[in-house]
Amino acid sequence: MITARSDIGGGPKHVYDLVRTMKTSSAVEVFIAAPMSGEFANKFSEIADSHMEIPFRKFSIACFFSLLRYARQNQIDVIHSHGRGAGIYSRLLGCFGFKIVHTFHGAHYKENFIGMIKSLVDKILKYQTDQFICVSKDEKQKIIEYNWAWEKKINVILNGIDHDNINKKYNSLKSQNSSLVFGTLARFDYQKGIDIFLEVVKANKEYFISENIIFKIAGDGEEFVKLDSRKKAYGLDGLVEFMGVTSAPVEFLATLDVYFSFARWEGLPLAVLEAMSCPLPCILSDVVGHNELNFGGECLLFDLKTQGDFVEKVKRLLQVSDRSIMANKSFAMISKMYTLKKMTENTINVYKKMTHPG
Repeated sequence: MITARSDIGGGPKHVYDLVRTMKTSSAVEVFIAAPMSGEFANKFSEIADSHMEIPFRKFSIACFFSLLRYARQNQIDVIHSHGRGAGIYSRLLGCFGFKIVHTFHGAHYKENFIGMIKSLVDKILKYQTDQFICVSKDEKQKIIEYNWAWEKKINVILNGIDHDNINKKYNSLKSQNSSLVFGTLARFDYQKGIDIFLEVVKANKEYFISENIIFKIAGDGEEFVKLDSRKKAYGLDGLVEFMGVTSAPVEFLATLDVYFSFARWEGLPLAVLEAMSCPLPCILSDVVGHNELNFGGECLLFDLKTQGDFVEKVKRLLQVSDRSIMANKSFAMISKMYTLKKMTENTINVYKKMTHPG
């Protein structure tokens, strides 16, 4: 497994959950190449048969040749990369005869020079990829649209979570709040749309105060300082709380009444799946990775480009019957479709398809 991140986030958690489940259910040796800093660094070291350090979200020629030597020495059968940075390493290793699987973990294309270069790299690297994994059907359609993979080689494997344990833990920890608490787990970067969220809260501050609503965001990232300064400048202290990084997501979810996300794009976010598993009612931006979670009223979707739409969805959610019905639908959907066991079994089948064809 190769991932260019070991910090708090859905990508590293996906890798960790996949590896630990794989090792308990199959006779496999798993090696992990990942950065040595971050919440998941020690976890990767503990769960893997061997752990090699690579730079955090940065390509290095020296590191590439170290990876090549490492893969040869350990007689690796399959290299599975997670995310664009890791995918550069893995697909170049494919030039040396290794079987390569690549999981995208989100499909987004910025229409600028850097975006064009990144897209071109993905188009070239698809020729050195044996199998692709998309974490949702919507992501698959985007990948095909961008021409980043061969359609016949794409496997849709839905993200999975440890549903039963999350629900059990949530129920044992759930607290009663004097206010109505909305919360989210998010990195403080452009993708997660916290800047849009602050603008919406600023414009509707009096409404949220009148309804006794407060917002909590757990996380950290490159834009934390900038967004914290903006929150203070908007006079939102007390109404919006930045909680910092949490290594105990279920404990955080147990303090909430509603989960929300202003993400500009997603793959299939684990934090949302965990919130639905609790179950918490969810209000989510209507983007790829979110809209696939709304088959029939499991969540409320709002338009990021229409500032008042989030508030309209909040007003709808405040109807008591809507909140309970939505949470129950979410719970049923997660327990049926998004389990860790199912995700792991489907991933192992992809490996078998490459190493034991027919």
